[in-house]
Amino acid sequence: MSKINWDSYLEPPDEEYPCEICGEHPDNCICPECHICGEIGYKRCYVNHGMTRTEEQKFSLECANRKWELETLREMEYFRLADMEDL
Repeated sequence: MSKINWDSYLEPPDEEYPCEICGEHPDNCICPECHICGEIGYKRCYVNHGMTRTEEQKFSLECANRKWELETLREMEYFRLADMEDL
């Protein structure tokens, strides 16, 4: 019997998450580079380094949030219908 390498199961997946400022995928992020630390799309730059969100960033994040809400509602409806079929 072979040994299982449990460490490989405990590592977080290599996923890229949407930008927390504009809501875009990292490849499409519209955020400027921080003039202090050089990072892109981090809240700490807007809180600690004096950066301000543009209207385009605010609108992009609002659109992304609405898209995620709609996807969540669709998934909930899908599972609700699947549960009804099991009855």
